[in-house]
Amino acid sequence: VAIRANSFLNFHLASLPSKLWRRFTRSGRPHPDNYGEFHLRRIETAPYGGLLLPIAAVRKVSPPNKEFVLYSDDHDYSLRLMDAGVAIYLTDVGCINDAEESWDKPSTSARSALVSPDAPAWRLYYACRNRILIEKRYTTSPVAYRINRMSYVGILAIEAMLAYRNLNGARKALRPLLEAIADGDAQRLGWRTEYQLPGASPSSTASAH
Repeated sequence: VAIRANSFLNFHLASLPSKLWRRFTRSGRPHPDNYGEFHLRRIETAPYGGLLLPIAAVRKVSPPNKEFVLYSDDHDYSLRLMDAGVAIYLTDVGCINDAEESWDKPSTSARSALVSPDAPAWRLYYACRNRILIEKRYTTSPVAYRINRMSYVGILAIEAMLAYRNLNGARKALRPLLEAIADGDAQRLGWRTEYQLPGASPSSTASAH
């Protein structure tokens, strides 16, 4: 979950060669001989899954921000814990079994989940908007950030055109992303009626958090 400075939706031009190498060689898989060894590493952000906190740490910061609605509120929460002086460590000796598979997990297709017809628009919007807000904390060079953003959006636009074969289809596929970028830049959080969560309403979402 580490975020590289000036990246956009986890895309950074400097990381592209190594990502392509891992994708085609599968060298990123952990070696079986490494299992069982104890590793402990300090990290800045952490997902809720497997996050253990003493009550003293919980009392240091306000609860997770319900205005995120969905996604990245755990990253924001752990960053605020770090700002309050709480150190978070990652260990690889624990096994976490997630109840559900990630919606944007890699598939046999090389196409990004951000332009996939199988990805619901509400997932795309909240995932991108909230991730953009988190990544802005790591922006050290506005120029480098903008270059990465333009490059990645350009790649996604090409993928969308190749996938849908027409401008209207590509525009519809990219709409959640483009609206997420606009709201992320404006730091607009909260519920959007155009992207309703299945079986939820703004009031029920707020109470669930």
